[in-house]
Amino acid sequence: MRINLLPPETYERQRIRRRTAAVVAVGLIVLAALGAFYFLQILRLSQVEDDIQAQEAENAQLQSQINELQEIDALGLGGRVTAGEPVNLFTPAA
Repeated sequence: MRINLLPPETYERQRIRRRTAAVVAVGLIVLAALGAFYFLQILRLSQVEDDIQAQEAENAQLQSQINELQEIDALGLGGRVTAGEPVNLFTPAA
């Protein structure tokens, strides 16, 4: 048996206060989760941008090597090579 000496309005206010606190707590948890997700996405974006910069630097280095080899190839074969044509550099040119 339970005896409640408080008026019903007081009990109702306590129930509303508890429910409001629970809703606020859930809202804060959701906001914290969204903030963590945003932070992880920013980190991922930064990593992808670093990867892109590294790949662009490697592409530029490879392009400069290609340009050097095309110049050497054109000089060694008398300019008889067209772009995209495979060249065997181990046999003398005819």
